[in-house]
Amino acid sequence: MTILLITALLIVGVTGLMASIIPVQKTAAEDPLNRRYWQVLGLLILFFICGYFIFMFNVFSRQVGSLDLIVAMILAGGGVFVVLVTRVSYITIGDIKKITALERHRSLHDPLTDLPNRTLLLENIDSTINTSDREVCSFALVIIDLDHFKEVNDALGPHYGDYLLQLITPRLCQTVRGSDTVARIGGDEFAILLPGVDREGLIAACRKLKDAFISPFAIEGHSLTINISMGAAVYPENGREGELLMQRAEIAMYSCKTSGQAFVIYSGRHDAFTFDNLMMVNRLREDVKKHKAFEIYYQPKVRSSDHTLVGVEALIRWHMAGNNKVILPGEFIDLAEQGGLICNLSRMVLEYTFAQEAQWQTAGIDLPISVNLSVRDLRNPELVVLVRQLLEQSNLRPENFLFEITERSMIHEKDNTHRIIYELHKLGLSFSIDDFGTGYSSLSLLKQLPVKEIKIDKSFILDMLVDNDDRAIVNSTINLAANLGLQVVAEGVENSSLAEALEESGCDILQGYFICPPLPADEMIAHCLEHGLMLPAA
Repeated sequence: MTILLITALLIVGVTGLMASIIPVQKTAAEDPLNRRYWQVLGLLILFFICGYFIFMFNVFSRQVGSLDLIVAMILAGGGVFVVLVTRVSYITIGDIKKITALERHRSLHDPLTDLPNRTLLLENIDSTINTSDREVCSFALVIIDLDHFKEVNDALGPHYGDYLLQLITPRLCQTVRGSDTVARIGGDEFAILLPGVDREGLIAACRKLKDAFISPFAIEGHSLTINISMGAAVYPENGREGELLMQRAEIAMYSCKTSGQAFVIYSGRHDAFTFDNLMMVNRLREDVKKHKAFEIYYQPKVRSSDHTLVGVEALIRWHMAGNNKVILPGEFIDLAEQGGLICNLSRMVLEYTFAQEAQWQTAGIDLPISVNLSVRDLRNPELVVLVRQLLEQSNLRPENFLFEITERSMIHEKDNTHRIIYELHKLGLSFSIDDFGTGYSSLSLLKQLPVKEIKIDKSFILDMLVDNDDRAIVNSTINLAANLGLQVVAEGVENSSLAEALEESGCDILQGYFICPPLPADEMIAHCLEHGLMLPAA
């Protein structure tokens, strides 16, 4: 009976030792740093198995006693202990590796889209550089920025902004090849690494990416069209390091935003472009500080029914030193925003326009002036103080001024902007919604805010004679404004055919080069008189 029990215990021990060999082998294969130690452990287990068999044969060849039973129990426990330790070690090491891999994935991927982040993208760029050097080929890096994403976020809320980013991710991934890397490197910035692509392949890829955003995105039953700006850099001609390629692709992307092109591939001139921008901001800062080199041009707005002059829009021009041409607002307003100069610039425009209105009133001309306000102006509480002071000092009626704000400005920090709009309205000022139809505002804002008129964006006006969709938008806007009791201004009236079509559609006011181009005050008055436009008397 004792011999049978000892045999059973030894079998248990040997079975445990033999079962431990498998996890030891797997652990050695998956833990290269400690492989030698696991191999030694495997040899020791084999050595123990041999010892178990020697003890077993020894037991069978002689009379067994209680001591042999105790030894067999210890050996059986040892075998079970070894198999448990090796199995637990294998499982623990596997779990640790899974946790480590998960943490690495989290550290190298964007949590919202699960795309590689900037860190992993740079690792992939460095790896692609090594491959490209070895195979003597080029590759490209494209950086994509979503235009006006902040406005979408503000209008719809951050939840839908995140949802939009998640919708964009699969569209990007489906547009590129399987070997390409799509990464999210910032709030609304994506990057695409294109291995083995030359300049021609890059151009084709950028066009394909641009086309991918033609179709709108569906969010809560609404269609939202997103425009993108793309900048690209090519290895090795634009740089031989990952960070440098990223920097130059971003420079190209910002150049794309400024130029309005579909995409921009970096070239040496873009360095000069960024330097020129810096110099331009410095000159702008000096000229704003000194209140020099600026002039206000005025563009008439006429009543469509009788071509009576009903007002003018004030448009700033900059005569920058060393530049022979007059610089238009589109070339420096963004720089003024970036340089923190826009509020000072708006203050100067208001001072100039109030002085001009006073001159016209003295001359017996009652010509209201429309002044454009930026998003930052509507967040600046000093604006209300300035306008109140100008009204008191000039003794002008607030009805002689109309502030033009964009749809996008109405949805930026609504509480602050709406408060300032209402405070200005308490002073007697009215508002016009500029570029109507191009933003993301709710129609309910037209009822909530003290709006007097809406200006249909010229992008709809210019093609309304040949594009039925544009014509439908123009007519619908005119009807909407009529139902809300608002005036409608059509800007961008470039010829008589457009003017006649707008008159037939019931548009109240016309503005554009067909009526009169923007001109300095005296020249504008002379042009109106010469072309038979009636000036309103004070």
